[in-house]
Order: sequence, then C-alpha cells, then structure tokens
Amino acid sequence: MELVWLQDLAGESGAIALSGLLVGIAFGWSVQRSRFCLRAAVIEFSHGGFGPRLSVWLLCFSTGSLSTQALALAGAVDLGESRWLA
Repeated sequence: MELVWLQDLAGESGAIALSGLLVGIAFGWSVQRSRFCLRAAVIEFSHGGFGPRLSVWLLCFSTGSLSTQALALAGAVDLGESRWLA
C-alpha cells in the first residue's frame, strides 16, 4: 500500500510535510492524554521502579517499533532509504 496519490496531490515535499504534520498531531494528542514524559520514565527506572510512567513509555516505544516494521513488511515504507540506516 503506497501513498502515491498523496505525492501526486501535494508533491514529494508537500507529502512529507503533511505526513509529518498528521503524525505530529496524533502523537501530540496521545502524549497529552497519556501524560507521556520520557524524563519521568527514566527517573522512575533509575530509582528501580516499574510504574505507570515507564509503562506508558514502553507502550509508546513498542507501538512505534511494531508500526514501523508492519509498514515495512506491507511495502508502504522502504527502510533502506532511511537516513538513520544509511
């Protein structure tokens, strides 16, 4: 499943910007609702605790990792083109 229609509609730069905006809005909304805080999770972990802050962080991290792999397996994203893996 490729998003060629979005690239055709807005151009490559526009599609990237729009995708970033949509992901940012979704992430921002979920961060506010879950009270996600990486710093608080690290402090909680360093004190030897496994509480709600660390649990939310692990949920977010695993969701991102699994979503990325699912998109790669579906062929929607080519991770070989990633700047971070190059």
